[in-house]
Amino acid sequence: MAESRTVDEERAYIENLLNTRFNYYIVFVSLLLVPIAGDNPLTQTGRIFLLGLGAFVSALMVYMVVRTKLLLDALLDELEPNHPYKIACARVKKRRWLFQINANDVMVLLVFLIMLFFLAGATVAGVSPGTFLKTENAALAVGNSG
Repeated sequence: MAESRTVDEERAYIENLLNTRFNYYIVFVSLLLVPIAGDNPLTQTGRIFLLGLGAFVSALMVYMVVRTKLLLDALLDELEPNHPYKIACARVKKRRWLFQINANDVMVLLVFLIMLFFLAGATVAGVSPGTFLKTENAALAVGNSG
């Protein structure tokens, strides 16, 4: 027999899933940026590969985060009018416009912008090698030119 959950329990599960996915994504991005932007002997091909990998994983993440957010929004709409979330939302809507921005929407936007960063980085690194996130030390370049 299948487990039956309330709307609030399902909302809590989906919200936790969304937050967990986002947290793992931020760790992935951090680990990927270290070799890309670090002062290491990464080849241009390696840099393009890592930026492309970041763009690909980010595109998958955009899909997963948007889909999970849509599920969460649907569940939040199903909550009873006297649910604490609905009461809090009604109070926040009376405040300034800045407080009406949904944090989950910001999360989706952030993942999308990170995907664009990786995509633009891979494109620029592929078109004009050596111009995106250079690993050369500027002081050494100046010292060798004179």
